[in-house]
Amino acid sequence: KIKSLRFDNGRKYKFKGFKHICKKCRIVHHFIIYRILQQNK
Repeated sequence: KIKSLRFDNGRKYKFKGFKHICKKCRIVHHFIIYRILQQNK
């Protein structure tokens, strides 16, 4: 089961429908800064 996801700050991941789906499925989503290697671990 997926527990968390990491995304860049793209608009397709910030709309309310996506947030609602993640909340409903109990998936924690984090936004990272693009091309920062320390956050991509």
